[in-house]
Amino acid sequence: MSRYTRQSGFTIVELLIALGLGLFLSAGIVALYIQSKNTFWQDEELARLQENGRYAVQLLLREARMAGFLGGVENPEGINKTPMLAVGNDCGADWGLDVAIPLEIVDSAAADLSGTYACFTTDIVANTDVIAVKRVLDRPVIDNGVWADGHNALVDDRIYLRTNNRGLGVALFGKGSDAAFDTGLGGGIVALDPDAVKADPTLGTLVNIWEYQVSLFHIADNAQGIPSLARYTLEADGDISNREILVEGIDDMQFELGIDDDGDGQPERFVAAATN
Repeated sequence: MSRYTRQSGFTIVELLIALGLGLFLSAGIVALYIQSKNTFWQDEELARLQENGRYAVQLLLREARMAGFLGGVENPEGINKTPMLAVGNDCGADWGLDVAIPLEIVDSAAADLSGTYACFTTDIVANTDVIAVKRVLDRPVIDNGVWADGHNALVDDRIYLRTNNRGLGVALFGKGSDAAFDTGLGGGIVALDPDAVKADPTLGTLVNIWEYQVSLFHIADNAQGIPSLARYTLEADGDISNREILVEGIDDMQFELGIDDDGDGQPERFVAAATN
C-alpha cells in the first residue's frame, strides 16, 4: 500500500509580495545610508569652515597684537632709514618704513586698491576690509651677536632692522646686502663665533638683527575661485610679493574699532573702520 505525502510551498503571488517587501526595506536602508552619509559630509564641511574661521581670526588677532613690535625699540621715529631703502615703488613715499603707524585698516575696500596703496593693484573681493601690519618677526636672525638656529646669512632682497643695546641704542633699517648695517654699530653683519660667546658672554655685542615684514591681509579668490584669506608682503625694492593664500573658505573680513572715550583702557563703543 503506497502513502503519498502532500507538499506545499509559496505561490507566485506570495513570492512577489515578499520580493516587493524586500526591495522596499532595501530601498529604505539605502536611503538612510545616503542621508547619513550626506549629513556626515555636511557636518564635516561645517566643522572645517568653523576651524578655518577660528584659525583666520586667531591669525589676524595675533598679527594685530604684534603690530609695531620692533625688537625693543622704544622710539620708532628715531630709526635710521638708509638711502638704499628709499624705494620709489613702495606703497607710497616709503610707506613701508613708516613704523610710526604700524597698523592700518581700509574699510570696505574696492576691488582695485591702487588708489590707496600704489603697490597693491591686484583684484581683491570688493567691499571687504584690508589690514596692513608692520613689525619684525618673532625672533631675531642675530641675537646678541650670534646667529640664531637655522640662520647663517642675511637674504639680500629682504629688509632687516638692526638694533644696538637690545633696542635702546642705535637702530637702523637696511637690506640684507646693505653695507650701511656697519654704520655706528661696529663689527659689520658677521656674527661672532657662537662657541666663544657661550664660553664668555662678555664677548656679546648686544647687537640684534630682526627680519622686518610688512603684510597686507585681504580677501581674494584662490586658483579654484574659492574666496580665501590672503597676504601680500612688501619686499626690499618696494614691490609686493606673490599672493600667499593662507586660509580657504573666508569670503568676507570686516573690522570694528574699539573707542576708549574715558581713557580707562577699555573700549566703551565699537565703530566701523571708516567711522570718525
